[in-house]
Amino acid sequence: MIMILGKVFKSVNHLSSIGGRMSWPVTKSIHLFDNVKLKAEWFDISKALSRSITNIDTSVLLGGRLDYSVTYTQGWPLVETANIYFESSVFSERIVTASLSKGQTKVGAVDLTGFIGNAFDVKTSFYSAPGIWSEIQFDIWVTLGFIEPPATEPHEPFHLWEWIKENPILAGAIGIGGMYILFSPRARS
Repeated sequence: MIMILGKVFKSVNHLSSIGGRMSWPVTKSIHLFDNVKLKAEWFDISKALSRSITNIDTSVLLGGRLDYSVTYTQGWPLVETANIYFESSVFSERIVTASLSKGQTKVGAVDLTGFIGNAFDVKTSFYSAPGIWSEIQFDIWVTLGFIEPPATEPHEPFHLWEWIKENPILAGAIGIGGMYILFSPRARS
């Protein structure tokens, strides 16, 4: 079962009707979570990750849609529950709750029309019992529909710490190069 905006759907086929009325003249798709894995170790009770979209031109915005795929990739318990939260200046709520068996994938879409402000956050999370481990993978796309091309492009803000975690070798090389420049004998003379 999937819970979306307080309504329970027994299958993903019911969600396909959402997509039929979403034809916008201009669309911008943003890949918020590209097969991101949240891993809870034996000492963790919960894991969460949040991403933001800012700079949305609401004067030409018609609506939005969140497409998701959630997979319980590995772990010890037989069933885990994954959540997706949506927060904006207009609306803040858990929009998806999916109970997953190991190896199971849930796919769906949520209509965000009327709930999007000039910025919003999408947060993924799951809770585990202490002493066990599990891993859940999220793949989330957000599509924004506009009347005309927006004056400013909606985008995800740059986060230095996430960039360092995604590019550790390059970050290390930049750090070593900086240390060499600072402490080389030529810099002192």
